[in-house]
Amino acid sequence: MKIRHLVGLASASLLASGVSVQAQTPIRVEVTGQATTFHASGASIPLTINNTITGTVQVKIYDENSLDVNGGVPSNSIGAITISGTVGTSGAPLLEVLVADGDGGFVFPNSPQTPMSEGTVDFGGLSFSSTSLRDISRVAVAVYGDITGNIDAGAVRRIQAQGRIVSSTYTGGKITGNITATSPDFISDVSGGFRAIGVIWAGDEISGTISATSDDESNPGGLTWLLIGHESNTTPVGLLGDVRIDYGSIEKVHTAGPIGSSTVMPKIWAGLALHEVRVFDAASIGGGGLACGFLTPAKL
Repeated sequence: MKIRHLVGLASASLLASGVSVQAQTPIRVEVTGQATTFHASGASIPLTINNTITGTVQVKIYDENSLDVNGGVPSNSIGAITISGTVGTSGAPLLEVLVADGDGGFVFPNSPQTPMSEGTVDFGGLSFSSTSLRDISRVAVAVYGDITGNIDAGAVRRIQAQGRIVSSTYTGGKITGNITATSPDFISDVSGGFRAIGVIWAGDEISGTISATSDDESNPGGLTWLLIGHESNTTPVGLLGDVRIDYGSIEKVHTAGPIGSSTVMPKIWAGLALHEVRVFDAASIGGGGLACGFLTPAKL
């Protein structure tokens, strides 16, 4: 009773000062079958899946300001997310994690090429408490600003950090954390399937390492598209991190900025096939050049 009284006093104090309790915790976390929780902007979020996972569990995380009723534009950031839980030994366990705008319920991208609406400014990364939980996960993230922490998941459907215009100046669009997918490519007679990593799109810079690690004999983990650039950004930093698709294929790497710099020489590695790497005309976007090592098997 005393604790409730203190909480009530604290809430009343916030309201009296003109600050709502909701405004203090604008980050919303929704989980299938669990109560919605609210968190402070930028705070780390430990998340536990309460029930043993034997089917599909969906997790959606977003800034409440991304809701149309609140203006539809995120203004807060999501800190590092750590998810724990138990994977069942029966059924078809799947954990879908979505960082996107709050409207429209849970809609996981059907295609990695489908643009997403942003759910936050910056994102501090995603990890799992066990490899078994990580390996049943698939992830899609869309932010207005930067992705600053590592994202370690089973499959990555789409990672989108295209940046934005603030006071006539382009800002954000950086992926500085490592992005890793551990699952094999998924092949389907119906959908055609998906690579372990679908699309990663940064508007300015990728300096983290992009990795697909599955050495599955039939369908090793691959990468569909890696894209760097945005129409509003005339001087993108470009690609500074390695792209390590150790066993699978890369469909394309396109950048409107340089690959590497005078001090950094990233490597693009495809174990099976590397179809296309393209650096757009650097002179038209503010200078730059090509400094990249290609590591592919001799059979290519």
